[in-house]
Formats: sequence, C-alpha cells, structure tokens
Amino acid sequence: DGQGSARQQQHRYRHRRRHEETSERNRRRELFTMVLTKPKIIDGRDHLLGRLASIVAKELLAGQSIVIVRCDEMAVSGSLVRNRTKYAQFRKKRMNTNPSRGPFHFKSPAMMVWRTIRGMVHQKCARGQEAFSRLSTFDGIPAPYDKQ
Repeated sequence: DGQGSARQQQHRYRHRRRHEETSERNRRRELFTMVLTKPKIIDGRDHLLGRLASIVAKELLAGQSIVIVRCDEMAVSGSLVRNRTKYAQFRKKRMNTNPSRGPFHFKSPAMMVWRTIRGMVHQKCARGQEAFSRLSTFDGIPAPYDKQ
C-alpha cells in the first residue's frame, strides 16, 4: 500500500500527535508569560533559608521580580555548631593553583541567600540568567525599601 507496515504507521501517528501536543503547550506558554512589573519585597526575618529560597526560585522563573531584605536575620535549621563547621569546610574549598579564579565563598548573609537561590535556578541558560537578574538580596533594609 506504500505506507509501510501497521507498526510504522502507528509510530508516525504517535510522533505527529506528540509534536502537536508540544507545539500546543508552547503556544499556551507564550500566551501566559506575563511581565510582572511591581517587585515583591520579602522580609527574610525568621524565614528558613532553604524553604524561602525554593519558593523565590520558582517565582523568579515565572517572571516575578523579587527583593529580599533582612537576609541577616534568616534562620537555618539544624545545630548552629554543625552549620558553622559545615560552612567553614565549604569556605576552605578553593582552586589549588590560583585561588583568585574561584570558587568564591561569601561571608555576607545576603550573598549566602543569593548563592542558595542560584543553585535552584538554571543560571547557565538564558532563561535562568534572565530570571536570576530579577533577584536582589540585602542585609538590613536599605533606603528605598524601608518605607514600603
């Protein structure tokens, strides 16, 4: 019949159907991507670092701009001594031949939060870089955000 076996026809049908579904999904995604202009300001005080970071990462990827203030008052679950030694070991890791090439370990709590969120966003692809550019973290509450 010139169309190939029944198995080949079935494969072609499935492939065409799958392609139509993905293109429909992409069309829907294009319709619903919205630029949320007003940034969300989150007070980090007494929030658990990982829990807040995962929610913020998801919001950033959805297109929301986020500012986190008072990162210095965020909580990290677990024993203080264990967390301190764990971070001290992490800070010791560096490039053997030329430490100025990285990896860079930040002391500032705002940069620790920033790095935690970076680990939850695909920051090496364009979408992740775009999302990550919408994030700002601060220790304390700087001038424009203290009134809001």
